[in-house]
Amino acid sequence: MTEANTEIDISTINFQPLDEDGAEGKRKPIPTGLKIDSATIADMKAYPPHPQAAEKGVTHQLRLRIVPGEGSKYDQDVWLNVAYKEGANPHAKSTHFAVNAAVWPNVEDRVGKVPTDWIGEEISLMTVPDTNPQGDSYTKIIPMPLGN
Repeated sequence: MTEANTEIDISTINFQPLDEDGAEGKRKPIPTGLKIDSATIADMKAYPPHPQAAEKGVTHQLRLRIVPGEGSKYDQDVWLNVAYKEGANPHAKSTHFAVNAAVWPNVEDRVGKVPTDWIGEEISLMTVPDTNPQGDSYTKIIPMPLGN
C-alpha cells in the first residue's frame, strides 16, 4: 500500500489502452445469462447507505469484489452490493442472506459468522435481467454455492 503523497514510478503501472466504451466513460456491463462456476470473494469495503436504505434500517452498504476463477468466460471483477443492518439477522430474500447461503450451504456452518468471514471464500454467480422499483432495467447478480 502506498502512502499519500508518495511518488510512484509511472513505468510500474500496467495502463490499459481505452477502447470505445472506455473513451466514452462506460464500463462494459456484466451480461445477463452469465454463469460463473467459481469465483473468490477477494475483499470488501463499507460505505454509508443511501438515504432511502437508511430509512429502512440499513446501517452500511458493503461492496464485495468478486474475482472470477481462472478459465471463466467472464474475465472482469464483479462488484456486489450488500445492504447490511447492524444488529439484525438478514431476511431470506436479502443479498446478505444469499451470500451467506452461497458461502456456507449448510445452516449449521453459518452460525456465528460475520460478513468479513466471506473474504477468501469461493462461490458461484449467475446473472439475470431484473427491474428496480423505478422501472429501470439492470442485471441482477445472484450468489450461489459452488457447483450450482
